[in-house]
Amino acid sequence: MRKTCLFLLTLTVVFGMTMTASAGTINLSMNPTDWYRYPVVIGGTNYNTSPATIVETATGYLKGTKTTGTGGTNWILGLETNASFDFQNATLRYQWLVNGQGSYSGMYSGIHNVVYNVDPNSPYAGFLTTHHSWSGSEVIPSDTWLYTEFVFSESGYDFAVSKTGYGNHDFLYGSKIYGASTWDALADAHVYFQFGDNYVAGAYFEVAEASIITQGAAVPEPATMLLLGSGLIGLAGYGRKKFFKK
Repeated sequence: MRKTCLFLLTLTVVFGMTMTASAGTINLSMNPTDWYRYPVVIGGTNYNTSPATIVETATGYLKGTKTTGTGGTNWILGLETNASFDFQNATLRYQWLVNGQGSYSGMYSGIHNVVYNVDPNSPYAGFLTTHHSWSGSEVIPSDTWLYTEFVFSESGYDFAVSKTGYGNHDFLYGSKIYGASTWDALADAHVYFQFGDNYVAGAYFEVAEASIITQGAAVPEPATMLLLGSGLIGLAGYGRKKFFKK
C-alpha cells in the first residue's frame, strides 16, 4: 500500500512538471518615427530618396505617398521597422492596401532581405502590381484591404494574401522552403514595405496593422503548478509520517 501511494504521489509530481508553450503577440507601431527609410544604393545612387510623405493617419494607419511619378525607374519608397525581431517559429501578419491612382505600381512587403510576399503562380514573380501585370506579377486591386500572413518554421514558411482575413485562401497562397542561412537571418530581422515604379504622382500604400505572434518560452500552466504543489506537499507529508513511525 505504501509503495502504491508513493508511486501515485511521484506520478503527480512528474505530471505537474509538464510545460506548455506560452504564445505572445507583438503589435508593431504605425508611428513613422518607428520606421526607417533604408538606403537602396545602385551605381552609387540611393534610390530610396524620391519625394514622398510618410504619416500616421487620423485612423492610426501608416501611410506612405509618392509625391512624384517614377514609372520605369528604380526610385522607390521603402520603409522598415527600426526595431528588429525574432521570426523563428513565429507568425507575421499585416493588413495593408495600395492605391496606384489608376496606374502601375509595384509592391514588395515581408521581412527585409529575407522573405517577401510573392506570387505563387508561374513564373513566380516576386512582387505584386496594380493596374496590370509585368513579368508574371499578380495584379492586386487598388484601395482594397489585403491580409498577409507568414507562418515560419525551420524548413520553410506558409503564406497567404487574402481579401477576407488572415490565413484565408481566397487570393494568393503557397509554401516555400529555405536553407539554414535564411532560418538564421529570421532570428534578427525587420518588417518592411517597399513601393515604387509608379507612373503617377499621389500613389500610396497604407498599413492598418502588423503583428508578430511568437511561440514563446515554455512555462508551467497555473493548473499544472497547482498539481505540482499538491504532489510536493503529499510527498513531504508521506515522508514525515514514515519518519515518525520509525
